[in-house]
Amino acid sequence: MEMINDRENEPTNRASLIHGLKDFGDCLSESLIASVSSTLIRLAAGQVSVSEYVRPMTETENLLNPIKFNTTSPSEIQGMALYVLARIIKQRPDKNISRIDTLIEESLTSLDATIRRMALRRLVRCLSCLRPR
Repeated sequence: MEMINDRENEPTNRASLIHGLKDFGDCLSESLIASVSSTLIRLAAGQVSVSEYVRPMTETENLLNPIKFNTTSPSEIQGMALYVLARIIKQRPDKNISRIDTLIEESLTSLDATIRRMALRRLVRCLSCLRPR
């Protein structure tokens, strides 16, 4: 969790670490679930900070910039945190992780299209899980 929270860590690494948690929801201990969910809730709420040494996303899209290294944006980290949080809730229905409904609602009305897209995917998947078979 320290590497996910570390603002000096490359955003692509942080997103990969978050994505790696998606299938472990059913085998995490109670203390780890609490730690993971508190970190992911904070990130899904948009509290993503990156180092000032990481190039801003707008600079990599600048046509005059000779270095074209695209990296993960803070909004993609936010969307990935929302995705993994929804997966953990799906795997652990006994855990009532607070604020997930509010986070999905806020993400659906976000000004950032990446966040809206990730939230809509999570909402559709969550609703399809609840549908009786």
